[in-house]
Amino acid sequence: MLSLRGYVDETIAYIPQVDADRCVHSKIEVSNCSSCVDICPHSAWNLDDESLSINTIACVGCGLCVPVCPEAAIEYEYQHKTKNYKNLKVNIFVCQYAEFVESEDKNIFCINIISVFELLHLHASGTRVIFFNTGDCNNCAYHCSDGLTAKVEKINDLLTSRQRANIKLLRVKTKKFKTWLTALPNFDQQGNRRMFLRNMFTNSIDLITSQENEHKPVAMTELLLANKQAEPSNYLYPFVPRIDESKCNLCNACIRLCPHQSFELDEHTLTMLASTCTGCNICIDVCERDAIKIKFWSKIKQGIIEITTHSCISCGVDFSIPVMSDLSTTYCSICMYSNHSKNLHQVVDP
Repeated sequence: MLSLRGYVDETIAYIPQVDADRCVHSKIEVSNCSSCVDICPHSAWNLDDESLSINTIACVGCGLCVPVCPEAAIEYEYQHKTKNYKNLKVNIFVCQYAEFVESEDKNIFCINIISVFELLHLHASGTRVIFFNTGDCNNCAYHCSDGLTAKVEKINDLLTSRQRANIKLLRVKTKKFKTWLTALPNFDQQGNRRMFLRNMFTNSIDLITSQENEHKPVAMTELLLANKQAEPSNYLYPFVPRIDESKCNLCNACIRLCPHQSFELDEHTLTMLASTCTGCNICIDVCERDAIKIKFWSKIKQGIIEITTHSCISCGVDFSIPVMSDLSTTYCSICMYSNHSKNLHQVVDP
């Protein structure tokens, strides 16, 4: 029989933990992100003008909020089962509704909580095969269209565009699951998800160029891009920022506020970097002219925008706009909204 303390500890272990510093709402107040709120089947998340909070009584620990967070700000604890299969590193995920499986071998609430972000980390750490065992997903309350199978397909498209080995996703359906699992030799390292993410940067992986050890989110495709200065047009990216040059007034809001430096400006060009974009949509939320869109799982069709510099005839300040912009080349973005026909009056003491 589970003690009260044990019950409390077990319950808390399944409640998602939020790193407030990573959440987009801690970066800008005008963020429209509500991904965790929208996906939750139990309405456990609450978002208002004051805060983002989770009702721990309503939350059942399904973890569906984890993969939809663009900044990987939501953490969820579960055990990683890592095995050696035909000299390949494999990860095994068994959901709580899997049949013919003992409770001790069920290591995840739902396989759909595995994010694209984590799949790339698994690939970068050497995983090439994922075995999974579930119940009847189609009739499950936590079934979603963008499930593990769909995510792996997208990841494999991305890997194929880079001529890298794919991830094989294999379902294990056997009444002798325990015997099958025990027969597989252990891999060198095994631990929980949080420890896995904290240790992944210390692994010797040629795909990762960052030397940082800190546990923090990295743009997904940085794990696959050997040279961050070059973004081949035939590569597929999860998120590709695009700017409508005809609308852009080069106010620089997206450049200043992007937490991943996905926009770079120099004297002659504005460059958009798909390799660092996480799809947080901060650029979209702050763009006053609705000039920015994010394309999903796309190739780069517009990476660099040429800009031109003019001098405002009203205030004399130099300003820049895209060459293809429909905006005025006579007035800067401030004076363009001013009344230039107003009279100037001199105020004198009587």
